[in-house]
Amino acid sequence: MLLKDSIIKYVYLVGLIKGIADGFYHYPKNILNTEKVDNEDRQQFDGFVNVINKIVAIVIPLLLGILLTYFSYTSLGKIFFVLFVVMFIISFYLKDDYFHEQKFEIRKFMSLIKENKNIRNALIEPLLSGLTFSSGVMGTIITLSKIYNFKTNLNLGFVDSICAGVSLIACILFAVMIKKNSFNKVMIISGIISFIVLLMFAFFPNKTNLIIYLLVRYSLITSISLISSVVITNTSNCNELNEKYKPEFYCIRDIFYSMSRCFGYIILLIVCLTVGMNYINYIMILPAISILLESIIIGLLSKNMV
Repeated sequence: MLLKDSIIKYVYLVGLIKGIADGFYHYPKNILNTEKVDNEDRQQFDGFVNVINKIVAIVIPLLLGILLTYFSYTSLGKIFFVLFVVMFIISFYLKDDYFHEQKFEIRKFMSLIKENKNIRNALIEPLLSGLTFSSGVMGTIITLSKIYNFKTNLNLGFVDSICAGVSLIACILFAVMIKKNSFNKVMIISGIISFIVLLMFAFFPNKTNLIIYLLVRYSLITSISLISSVVITNTSNCNELNEKYKPEFYCIRDIFYSMSRCFGYIILLIVCLTVGMNYINYIMILPAISILLESIIIGLLSKNMV
């Protein structure tokens, strides 16, 4: 809001501040989420929270698409600034249960990783999802493709709202229909189809394949994301981690997320600077492999919580 059009001159400062903010937000949020919700209730809780988020996500893009025709991004940013202030105030009402006075034991945790296969698999997951649905390079490439194909803010608003609608259906099905004993089957089927669609877009990045990708992204890949979240969070409540090494577990996961995202963005930057923007679609081969591997790993891990 302060820098307006000159924000590009301070891109490194803005990136630094955003990175610090994301770290301070997501790391404690993940730990609090494991404390405040029981494993038995987590699937339904996550499902309904995401249903609410998707309903908002259907309305907001359409509204923004219309408003951006008349107002600037910085003017609308004031509304979101107020929402962040509200979130900041609410955060003071959330209290730690176990970890606020506990010593950080990263070396002992590393020894535990060597002994426990489930924890190792849970730590592999952010290396894979950091390239795909978790703010990875896959999303950046698709955003650029959407802007190129759908042109106007209003069109993008309609597309985003339709995607949110598809995602809403996936969240409802996840909350009320998908059973824990079917997680593995859902992950394998979703992973294989997503892998094929991502490869189709990588080699043939036309508008038709983009639409197919968006339908798969906000249905099957959303299901992969939801199941991964439940399985990983429930795994963090196992006896080996609960009340002892959970902060270390989520710290390492967040580091792996950052490493994976940075790797994907560096690949994108190298491709853009060497061979040009027209070839960035081939980078989607990397997320395709990642989503398939994640579906297999989390599917196997889910069997241990049934």
